[in-house]
Amino acid sequence: MKHMHLWGVAVAVTLLVILTASPVLAEAFLEGYVGFSYPERTQVKVSTNASVDRDVSFGTSFAYGGRAGYWLSRVPWLGFAGDLSSVHAKGEKVDVDLAPLSLLVMLRAPLLASDEIPQGEIQPYVGIGPSFSLFTYVSANFEPAARTLSDWTILDRGFIVPAGVTVQLNKHLAVFTEYRYTYYDIRYKEVLYGGTDPDKFDAHLASHNLLFGLSWHF
Repeated sequence: MKHMHLWGVAVAVTLLVILTASPVLAEAFLEGYVGFSYPERTQVKVSTNASVDRDVSFGTSFAYGGRAGYWLSRVPWLGFAGDLSSVHAKGEKVDVDLAPLSLLVMLRAPLLASDEIPQGEIQPYVGIGPSFSLFTYVSANFEPAARTLSDWTILDRGFIVPAGVTVQLNKHLAVFTEYRYTYYDIRYKEVLYGGTDPDKFDAHLASHNLLFGLSWHF
């Protein structure tokens, strides 16, 4: 419950800052990216007709998504963004797929600024913000110890921390590379028709991501 309250406060504060700062926006941007995700080993707890805990390792998976936001005119090192991505974790007998939407506060260092590229040719940046999954699919096959679980849920909460470098090719077009840490608390609970005890899936999914992308600045 405490973590739920903290996550709610983080979302509220991020939205408040974005809405109150938007009148002074100067440099809007749209970005798309692809790359690779490296989920950490984690403990998965499944409860169907029996309760089972397993330590699960995941393989490397493909990652992709998009981001839109803006940098402020009066403080060009401060910006805000919304990020929609896809997270996949494929392990032995366990699969997890998420579609997270994240709200980010971002900081950058606009280096080598000029009249042609006022935002700087080189822009190291970092961000942080709350995230929630619009759609989460979970599957765990721990038979014969427990019946297979396969279903979906929504609004699993977490956070992301991106850090990278943007290279501005001209005033509008840029390329970037990014390291991203993501963390999600995945909790599924459903009472099946005719049953009494709910099926459950619990796991903490942390991933390290290496991304490459294109950015268009307006």
